[in-house]
Amino acid sequence: MQSAVYSQSAASLSGIVRDSDTREPMIGAYLKLAGTSLGAVSDREGRFRISGIASGSYTLKVSYLGYTTYEKEITVAAGDHTKMEILLKAGSIELSGSEVYGMREGQAKALNLQKNADNQQVVTSSEIIKLFPDPNISEALQRMPGVAVLRDQGEGRYVFLRGLEPKYSSVKINGQPVPSPEGDIRQVSLDVISSSMVSRIEVSKTLTPDMDADAVAGAINLVTKNALDFDQQMWQVSAGTGRNMLEGKPLANFDITYGNRFGEEKRLGVFVNAMGYYTHRNSDDMERVWGERAFNGKNHYFMNEFELRDYNAIRKRLSFNAATDYRFSETSDIHFGAVHNYFRDDEIRRRLRIKLSEGSAAVRARRFKFVSDSSVTMDSAVVERETKDWALTRSLTSFQMSGHAQWADMDWTYSAALSRATEAIPDRFDFTTRQTDVNLKYDMTNRQFPKFAFLSGDPYDPALFKLKNFEVQEYDITEWDRIAELNIRKSLRILSNGDYVQSGAKVRSKAKERNDEHNRATIANPNAPPFMNFFAESDEDINFLYSRYRFGTSADPSLIRRWADTVNLQNSAAYSADNNFITNYKAAEKIVAVYGLSKIYSGSWEFLAGVRMEKTYIDYDGIKVVQNGNRIRSTQQGYPDTLHPAGYPIDTISLNGKHEYYQLFPSVNIKYSMSDRFVMRGAISRAIFRADYFDLIPYEVFDYQNLTIARGNTYLRPTTSWNFDLSADYYFQNAGIIAGGVYYKYIDDFIYQRQYIDSTNIQDGVPWIVNQKQNGKAAKLFGAEFNWQQTFTFLPPNFDGLGIYLNYAYTHSQAYYPQRPGNKNTLPGQPNHVGNFALTYEKKGFAARVAWNYSGPYVLTVSDSVDTDFDTYVDRHLQLDISASQKLTKHIRIYLELNNLTNEPYREYVGSRKRLRQQEYYSWWGKLGAEYTF
Repeated sequence: MQSAVYSQSAASLSGIVRDSDTREPMIGAYLKLAGTSLGAVSDREGRFRISGIASGSYTLKVSYLGYTTYEKEITVAAGDHTKMEILLKAGSIELSGSEVYGMREGQAKALNLQKNADNQQVVTSSEIIKLFPDPNISEALQRMPGVAVLRDQGEGRYVFLRGLEPKYSSVKINGQPVPSPEGDIRQVSLDVISSSMVSRIEVSKTLTPDMDADAVAGAINLVTKNALDFDQQMWQVSAGTGRNMLEGKPLANFDITYGNRFGEEKRLGVFVNAMGYYTHRNSDDMERVWGERAFNGKNHYFMNEFELRDYNAIRKRLSFNAATDYRFSETSDIHFGAVHNYFRDDEIRRRLRIKLSEGSAAVRARRFKFVSDSSVTMDSAVVERETKDWALTRSLTSFQMSGHAQWADMDWTYSAALSRATEAIPDRFDFTTRQTDVNLKYDMTNRQFPKFAFLSGDPYDPALFKLKNFEVQEYDITEWDRIAELNIRKSLRILSNGDYVQSGAKVRSKAKERNDEHNRATIANPNAPPFMNFFAESDEDINFLYSRYRFGTSADPSLIRRWADTVNLQNSAAYSADNNFITNYKAAEKIVAVYGLSKIYSGSWEFLAGVRMEKTYIDYDGIKVVQNGNRIRSTQQGYPDTLHPAGYPIDTISLNGKHEYYQLFPSVNIKYSMSDRFVMRGAISRAIFRADYFDLIPYEVFDYQNLTIARGNTYLRPTTSWNFDLSADYYFQNAGIIAGGVYYKYIDDFIYQRQYIDSTNIQDGVPWIVNQKQNGKAAKLFGAEFNWQQTFTFLPPNFDGLGIYLNYAYTHSQAYYPQRPGNKNTLPGQPNHVGNFALTYEKKGFAARVAWNYSGPYVLTVSDSVDTDFDTYVDRHLQLDISASQKLTKHIRIYLELNNLTNEPYREYVGSRKRLRQQEYYSWWGKLGAEYTF
């Protein structure tokens, strides 16, 4: 009763915070009534509301990094609803009268949001993102503390957050999870999403009860641009072009944005953005497969296979973002948004493969001879040439609706989302030819670039190659996400007037389906004609790996396709074929969540605590391979028999599986503000990672080219973690920060990719290698992070535009694997060291970044060995990028972007850097462009 009477008699204060010069609304301003716990943070429109004010006189203080603190004496009476406009003046952020558009509009906005957040966050804004040469979201994220990326063709694709694999991070658009376009994983390939689409990126390192619990590493939220970012009409057009220097091929981009607000009170907002990116991605790649053999009484590692791969790809990225919003009143609004991202990769891969391990162990022993511990001769080796031609498309589309209203003395927020992700290969064609009885010698003195001498046979003569097999594949993957959410907040005095309680519910329904048609034809006639003689390309890459190797001519993909259209090889008596449909599946998942939390203020302390409950329902349909001795007698559901690699038929049956479980996720976040600019935080939370649908299906997929088997695992359990965090942030008034933190995670039932030998499957005397997801026992992860961003405004004129952008993260883990009892190993995907260092300069419309990005080595796959000698690692990566821009007028900006100036390759190694498994080079690329804003 006391609470109800208090609520009816309390006053409120509302309004908008603007920049006094530009009149633009300011997001993230912190408003507080001095001497009380009552306060608010301005939203994207600069609007704020402080409720529950007792009658009396107060000092209103408004603080914003980079701006002079605003103070005003106000008096309110019981039941008053006071409105006001607050104009903040730029302070120390201005450098000798120059216009610092990047720092002022970007870093200040991001740091204010970060400082005032309920949980530990790192925020970066679109103004900062565009000052680095990062075309996609993955590349932009790598600049943030504790984030590393996994690259594809030199571009960032997946992100590692806090030393954990990409699958342990959740990705959201405007606060709602997005589906994955890929068929066998949950993680989102972020190279699909353009970096110019976002207004800001929020990386939450700690969880609150109103957040989804599937964020063991953390949550990445992409806040898209919309009309809330502008208070008046805005047009922006940007275009650029450049070159990829490995092949000298072009790249180009465009970006068009329009935003406006309408009506006398500007209640209606409309926003549209379209972006396109076109680039040639080329790489020279060398790969190896390692084995072990005795020589002079010691075991030595040697190459089983050696490959050269030449990649030529054309990548296209299109993004579209539209949004509208309407404000009914100060306490009621509604928003609609649509986002579409499209990615296409047209790729041709040419491969020269030297196989040194075919045949039985006795045959290989006769062929294989050590000359020294670094030199080997090999009789009757096999050389293969393969051409793969394919087009890969991915799309991510999301429709969202959200709103806010006050009713019955409570704040109500609601949202709904419908999202769709797709991946498809409409027509993949592989064409493989081989040459046998090649005698050779290889020298491993230079382990990075071994040398080969061919004693007989000629791997560069197309006439000596005969058709081995061809493959045709088409598949499509679709995932739908449907989300509905409701949150209710009520002010409730517990220790002070600003306290509140909040509860909510959320339903997320997912449906995923994969349809794969994969046909393979293998030659059965050893006297077939030398096909390569008819389809060889007219030229070859004479500068492969910077002229270290001769690649030779490969099959021309256009000639192969024309030939395949005229010959029905699958019905030819000379060939046998199999249909690989094992990867097909359907999966449905529903997560129902409810939560409750309370936020309490006590002086300079803030406490936010609560619990979330999530119940998960999984229902999947898949295909299982069944064996019974050497033959299978029945076929169910109309699926045909398939050829097993050992030569006998296998059978497939349809299966269905269902799982149902619930988990509780308590969390506590504590914030202590020692001053307006010094904030300390602590948090405890629990999180979950659910196994990928595909991994739960007991499938088997045989890769005949590489003699590997991929298997599912119906016994996978979800991974859970307890997370403990401490951090301290000091914010400079000129929009800078120096921050540090430590964290600890206890992870139970972590999931990893295990690789082991299947002695029951032998091909030409070589056992097949199995890749399968399994649960580890437990893991512990410790980390420390440091972040320093500052512009040195205290320096003399002409130097006061200098600044530093530095962050570093250290992580250490102990993981316990079943095949290694008593041994402590690191978690897959966990680099010990990750960091960024950039020298910055901003003055008189000129901005420049010289940026280094570093990621240390980490485990990629775990072998079945009791030690780490055959574990696969991704090597360290150090890349230099440079960007610069100049404002020529108030409306025109030109820019230059240069990437990978160090020509840093992607490297993998087995056990030791002396045993490189992959080494791929991309050269550097650059872009010059212009931007017009009016």
